[in-house]
Amino acid sequence: MYLRRLCCCCALGLLAPWAAAWAPATHAYLARRITGRSTPGIIYGAMAVDINGSVLDRSLGPKLSSLTHADRNDLEAGDFATGFATHNGQSGTDYYIHLHYNPDAPEIWSTRKIRQFCREFDIAPRIGEGLLDMTVEYLVRLECGPQFGILIAQSAQDSHEHELADAFAEPLAQRAGIPREKAALEIRRAARAFQVLIQTYGNQLAHEEPYLRWLAHRAVVVLTGYDLETAREIFSRALDICRDEYSREMTQICNEVRERMKAIPKYASP
Repeated sequence: MYLRRLCCCCALGLLAPWAAAWAPATHAYLARRITGRSTPGIIYGAMAVDINGSVLDRSLGPKLSSLTHADRNDLEAGDFATGFATHNGQSGTDYYIHLHYNPDAPEIWSTRKIRQFCREFDIAPRIGEGLLDMTVEYLVRLECGPQFGILIAQSAQDSHEHELADAFAEPLAQRAGIPREKAALEIRRAARAFQVLIQTYGNQLAHEEPYLRWLAHRAVVVLTGYDLETAREIFSRALDICRDEYSREMTQICNEVRERMKAIPKYASP
């Protein structure tokens, strides 16, 4: 029972993001469609950009996030670096989910849905974004089936901690005013913790739909603060709002990111 509760807590921690952009399986799904490949490096790289959430020193998290989500980095070329590049917040998939913060940006699908959630459910934009993350994550899992959860868990066999430390320790040290050795240690620790979370999360996604919906309802409680019955109603309505259009939006995002990545020799393979 303790292990089951621990797994649920890990899954809820990833299912109830605080405006952290697309959730892990959505990033893996988008990376697979952008590149046409399902290698562990591609799948895990697309999720590992968010290791900042696992940094023990919380003051370093935002600084690391700004580095991992940047348009360029010093990761060695390969599947992991390519999957990583699909995610970033400037020319990758994260760009689309954050546009709602800019009042002058085009009102794309994700922005319209977030604003609709805010109006209908009386929630802040940050919470609306988290709700959209969870809704799309659930729809992705339904589309791809339980085997996609297994693929995600298996992709996390390597934490890539040394590659991540090599690429980000020096800029993190400079940005935070700490020794490079401390920055590298924090990154390696975060990478190992994130690896365990993704393995647990992938295994949770491999469960059947009734369990996933049970988990999603509780994640909505955590995210919104509403009671469980209201959370069920909100999640059901969110699915109705997104179900018929989300796949078309995912296709649009993939096409645009793929074209941008083709212009970068390091990622020319997609």
